[in-house]
Amino acid sequence: MPAALALAVWLFFWIPREASLYYYPILTFASFGVSVLMVFVIYDDPLSWWERWWASQVYQVRRVPIVLLVTLTALAGIFLFAFWVLFYATSGKPADLSGKVLFAFIYVSSYVCLTLALTLAILHQYILRLEKYAPPPIFASTEKLLRVVVDAAIYNINLPGLNTSSATGSLTLDPVYEVLQTLRIPENGGIHVLLRECKRVQYPSADGKMQGKPMEMLWRVQADRWGNVQALRPGSLEPYSAEARTFREIGRYSY
Repeated sequence: MPAALALAVWLFFWIPREASLYYYPILTFASFGVSVLMVFVIYDDPLSWWERWWASQVYQVRRVPIVLLVTLTALAGIFLFAFWVLFYATSGKPADLSGKVLFAFIYVSSYVCLTLALTLAILHQYILRLEKYAPPPIFASTEKLLRVVVDAAIYNINLPGLNTSSATGSLTLDPVYEVLQTLRIPENGGIHVLLRECKRVQYPSADGKMQGKPMEMLWRVQADRWGNVQALRPGSLEPYSAEARTFREIGRYSY
């Protein structure tokens, strides 16, 4: 709409009043081009704005509300539009270079600010519809994020070459995993998880018979707010007493 307004002003105001060969056509197409470019830049990835809104609800992130941006850009656009009209009505066509540069900045900025205001307003309505009809992102719930991260960590733990007991040639039966600690990262919404892996390792005895020994390993997992595992660090593999240590059912995971 502001881009169309810039073309309309050129056709119905500048052409009849000013026989300029380059100045006003340049201003018009600069206003048109920058306005259209701003629409594509802002609305290129609308879901990222929705994510930013949720991010501000979950973790510490600096965010200017869209409503405030719409208000500021709309007021700036209206003020600049009225200013260049008043500037032209009182001073006429700028003659010197500094006057032309100042008028061009005010003129183009007025259309750009109006474009920003309208685009952000439409984007705000889009986000409101997403909030109403779409489920919240995974990082809005620590429980959902935890389950995704733990499942990914367990999958990576059981890949060939990562599991310590598998690397040594031993066999593990029915490993069970317990979440001992969960910590959200307030700066980016990620998560730290302390995961305990408990299993019975089978190995041959001196007489050649297979026997089992309960073993445990601690894993420290770090993931981003979308559940992508960024770091998986194993601790020591130690024996434990199955009678002395029990699982909390709320934190129990089987694989």
